[in-house]
Amino acid sequence: MDKKFFECVSPKGNLKFEDSSHRFYRFIDDKITQDSHKDLNTGVENLGFVNSPVADENKENVRNSSFGHNSSSLTPNFIRSAKRHSIRLRTPLLKVRDTKPSPVRLSKRNSRCSGSDQEDVHYLRETALTLLLQLIDVPMLESILSVPYDLPELPEAPQPFVLENDFTPRKVKPAKVDFRGPVADIPWVKTASACLDGLHPAGIAGLWSLQACKVLCYRSVVDRFSCSAESLIPGEYFSICIPIVNMLKNDSRSRALYALQLLVYILPWKRQKQLQNLLRFLHLVVNDIFVSIDKKVTNYEAVLRDFLSVVFKHPLVSDETQKILFDFLLLKANVVSRVSVNLQAIQKSGFKFCDRIPEEDLAASSAKFTEQSLYDLAMHVVDSTHIKLADKKTWIKKLKKHHHKTYEAFNFTE
Repeated sequence: MDKKFFECVSPKGNLKFEDSSHRFYRFIDDKITQDSHKDLNTGVENLGFVNSPVADENKENVRNSSFGHNSSSLTPNFIRSAKRHSIRLRTPLLKVRDTKPSPVRLSKRNSRCSGSDQEDVHYLRETALTLLLQLIDVPMLESILSVPYDLPELPEAPQPFVLENDFTPRKVKPAKVDFRGPVADIPWVKTASACLDGLHPAGIAGLWSLQACKVLCYRSVVDRFSCSAESLIPGEYFSICIPIVNMLKNDSRSRALYALQLLVYILPWKRQKQLQNLLRFLHLVVNDIFVSIDKKVTNYEAVLRDFLSVVFKHPLVSDETQKILFDFLLLKANVVSRVSVNLQAIQKSGFKFCDRIPEEDLAASSAKFTEQSLYDLAMHVVDSTHIKLADKKTWIKKLKKHHHKTYEAFNFTE
């Protein structure tokens, strides 16, 4: 009632909710969903992986519909040209905010996105969340709905304070320029630059060894994410991540992948973009057998050590549980950012929780159920020790008169 989802049936009813047998409530008309949030950004980019990081899982069939929704069409500067008609859900799940929105200033590029585009993205995310809640039982939605869509990126590492003098060498911060060197076209450098907000790793212009370039890229990305106290997947999604891990433990991999795709889709768009760029880079690191980023451990062990808590962490989740989710993200990095259902079609058609039964099927099932119930009742009467024999004979005569088919099927004997 505080969020104006439903109201008391009586015109002069109490504004406070009462759990009693004579107080009835109804849902308010769909007026809440008409106002869209002004601060809703629509930045989602597609993760263009080619191979999965684990060779044993390359042959596993992943359920992807040809009508799969590509998240790359929801970038902040995307403007749809076609007019779309949508059916709004009755309950605006993603509009409930228990906390104030993040004080992030919208860029000029985001401000050009029209209100209809923001509304479309909002309802697509709401549709994805509704589908996710059908797969996973979440006890409370407040923590999930309190995460704003414009949640800022993970902060960078603070620069150490150095008291400079004439004898102290000055550290020059890398400028945001388009580096055109012999190593600029290396995939490691490109993906590392995406993780570093478009900046090339400092000092890469003076390196000519491929091994040294890749090690420098990895260390730069580690330094970029090592200082953050948060994770790319907010801790508020704890109640969703744990059921996904339980699905993986029960070998429900297809169901877990579907739930993980929906989870990534509803993430705040800045965190989602960071997660996609990081997974793309870690995908290269794990699969590259020609370079060793740490001579003491393998590339996978180094990635697990340095980025396990960066992807997802929660004080109530053990390291083993985080590792299962992290391994599955690396394994399905090529499809984790794709939703295997057409969210726009589901949004337009609406959700169906039950189907209408044809009259012929209803009549047939009703007749079959009646016959089975009469047969069970006859068995109970015959086998009962609390009914007199005379009463049993009287009841059997009535059964023969009114339900002769059931009487013949039972095959009574005198």
